[in-house]
Amino acid sequence: MNSAKQNILARLNRTPLSAKHAFARPAQSPAEPSTEFMTEQFVQALESNHAEVIITARSALTQILSALLIEKKISTLLTSERTRHMLPTADAPKYSEFPESIEIFKQALFNKIDAAITTSQGAIAETGSIILWPDSVEPRSMSLVPPVHLVLVEQKSLFPDFQSAIQRQAWSQAMPTNAILVSGPSKTADIQQTLAYGAHGPHALVVLLLTG
Repeated sequence: MNSAKQNILARLNRTPLSAKHAFARPAQSPAEPSTEFMTEQFVQALESNHAEVIITARSALTQILSALLIEKKISTLLTSERTRHMLPTADAPKYSEFPESIEIFKQALFNKIDAAITTSQGAIAETGSIILWPDSVEPRSMSLVPPVHLVLVEQKSLFPDFQSAIQRQAWSQAMPTNAILVSGPSKTADIQQTLAYGAHGPHALVVLLLTG
C-alpha cells in the first residue's frame, strides 16, 4: 500500500506543468489605495478617536494657524526650528523653543505652555496613527506635556498600513531610539472605568493635513 507521501507525489506528477508553475507563482499584491481613499480613512479614524483634523494647502497654513490659535485661546506656543517660519507674526501668541536642557525649562513647560506644534514622520491611514520620531529639536515632551498638540502631517506621507511605512521609510536601516504612534488625545479609564481625556497628556490633538 502506498504511503500518504507517495500518493501526494503521484498526484503532483500527474499535474500539468502549467498548473505546477501556478503553485509557485507569488500572489499578486493588492492595488495601492488612492490618496483620496487613504485621506478619508485617515480622517475618519482620527475623528473617531476625538482628534480634530484640518485639511489645508501649505500656502494657507499660516492663515489657518492664526485662526486656530485664536479659536483655541492659545497664548503660549512651543515651537521648533522646523515650524517657527510657518507661524503667524501678527497678533501672535508668545512663542518658545525647546532649550537644550529640560531642567531649566521644566517649570515653564508644565505650567505656562498652552500648546506645542510639531512635525511628523508620516502617518498610517488604516489606523489614523501619526508617526513621530522625537529628537533634540522636537523632543518627546513637546507632544506629551502641553494641553494641546498641533501636528503637521504631509498628505504625500500617508501610508496605507504600518508595514508599508516601515518598509518604505527603511526603518530597519535607520530609526530613532523612540518612535511614537499617536492616534488621538491622551485618554485613560483607570478611574472607575470612566473614559477621561487629557489625564496623562494632551487633552486635544489637532492634525493639520498639508496638501500640495
